[in-house]
Amino acid sequence: MNLPVAPAAEAHCPAATMMPDATGKKLTIAETCKHPDGATTSTTGTLVYDSDTATHLDLTMTSPNLVNTMHLTSKYLGVCPAGMSPGDFGQMINGKFQKLPAA
Repeated sequence: MNLPVAPAAEAHCPAATMMPDATGKKLTIAETCKHPDGATTSTTGTLVYDSDTATHLDLTMTSPNLVNTMHLTSKYLGVCPAGMSPGDFGQMINGKFQKLPAA
């Protein structure tokens, strides 16, 4: 079963496919883009749902001159620190959240 994914921003990249496994805890991701110069970029990966509060993503993008691999782990650690709201961008300095200026 292919789950629908929003089309890629570039016309030469068809929508990615996401295939869930039988447990529903793992998605296999695949996309291939054909560039105007004839080069091809392929992206493959897996997204694993570890629990209600954690996920892990392994993603590899391969093009003629580059292989880029990412390993991302996310975990809910609790409510936002004082002065921070969901979606805020910033950094922790001396244990306090400092918002970055709006772009």
